[in-house]
Amino acid sequence: LATNGIMTIRFDKRTKTYGKRMIQDSTSKITLEEEYYQDADYAIDFLKRYSNYLKVNLKGIIILGHSQGGMVTPYI
Repeated sequence: LATNGIMTIRFDKRTKTYGKRMIQDSTSKITLEEEYYQDADYAIDFLKRYSNYLKVNLKGIIILGHSQGGMVTPYI
């Protein structure tokens, strides 16, 4: 994608990276908010904040996911 001028931001859901720690630190179940939504919002905010520097077309942002990430994408 990069060779075609398409910027990507990729991240693993928190439970993949920090799952054991999140379970130990949490007294309740881990929510979709913690697992997906917050980090997706951070990524979008990053693009908005640095769009001029990174030369990002904010009208051309596409959000994709796979498996459960694909299922929550419409809500992001």
